[in-house]
Amino acid sequence: MRLHARMTVVLFVLAMIALVAGVVAVNASPYTAPSQPKSMLSINQQDSNLVNYLRAKVTYVDAEKSVVHILEGPRKGLEQTIPIRDLQLPATREKVGDTVLIVDSQQYPAITEHWRIPGLLLLGMLFIVAIVLIGRRKGVMGSVGLAISVAIIGLYVIPLILQGAPSFWVIVSASFMIAAISLYVAHGRNRRTTIALLATIIILLIVVALAVFSGWLIGLTGAYDETSSIFAATHPTIDMRGVLVGGMIIATLGVLDDIITAQVAVVDQLRKANAKLGIRELYNRASVVGGEHIAALINTLALAYIGVSLPMVLSIVDTSYSQNIFVLFNSEFIAQELTRTIVSSLGLIFAVPVSTFLAAVLLSNWDHIKSKTRSQDK
Repeated sequence: MRLHARMTVVLFVLAMIALVAGVVAVNASPYTAPSQPKSMLSINQQDSNLVNYLRAKVTYVDAEKSVVHILEGPRKGLEQTIPIRDLQLPATREKVGDTVLIVDSQQYPAITEHWRIPGLLLLGMLFIVAIVLIGRRKGVMGSVGLAISVAIIGLYVIPLILQGAPSFWVIVSASFMIAAISLYVAHGRNRRTTIALLATIIILLIVVALAVFSGWLIGLTGAYDETSSIFAATHPTIDMRGVLVGGMIIATLGVLDDIITAQVAVVDQLRKANAKLGIRELYNRASVVGGEHIAALINTLALAYIGVSLPMVLSIVDTSYSQNIFVLFNSEFIAQELTRTIVSSLGLIFAVPVSTFLAAVLLSNWDHIKSKTRSQDK
């Protein structure tokens, strides 16, 4: 049996261990979906009326209403008057010439959103051009890996959770699928990728345990703002705590790919530059680079979380919470962001020594293992 085949078997066994760990975590942790019947706020999607939306161009705006020209559907070419929404700020009002989405209703018309798809497509094209010109083949394959990851989340995670499957377990299983598929697609089937995947599986197991323990310790519920609270009320069979904790795992996975593949590559390049370096020397030298990487990524994680949630943070700080610093940090939203940052950072910290050690040991002995494997196959 060839070395890659044997490594694949090892990774498969580890994946099975990870799946068993996920099942144990689901059954032993507080992240189990509630079994109570739906509340009065619940919406039966099969019985509810489907809301249709149409594109329209704004032709007139005043202090009380907007007039739009419908661009599609049976009423294409007609104009409709739509009253201003309650509590709508002047800065968010649509302007003459804007393309918007409206609810297809003559009794209760409303402008819901600006039409943003053309702008998103333009940004997407810019992204693709930059990848092809600068990233070349690696960039393209990385984009394919990203597309597969998004497909797993969109076609596997979200539908299963909405159908009532255990959210935590679904997200954990998806994390291991994303790790295995995206790594090989983005970086190719080689020894560095195999070692990186081995390290990623080990770190993911650690992160799963940390996320479950932290969510239980802090008492996170997953319903931390108006949107999540309404969703939890209308979908009581969905485990919101599992969604929240699983989200920590998904978020950490995205950064693990970066730091683990980088550490394995550093060890490989050090070994190629000086084949006389031993395992300890390889580990020590690569760990210096890993330390710099950890510092940069932890800062990146914290700033990313703060940046994404800045409007909510401003809203919380502006309320009565700001009168007491302990009450402020005790709010679920702030506690959740701190927990998310700490769990992800711990995953990164553990990733450096684990991936560096595995790379140093396996790459230093790769030729020996390969030759021994070939001799056993004869």
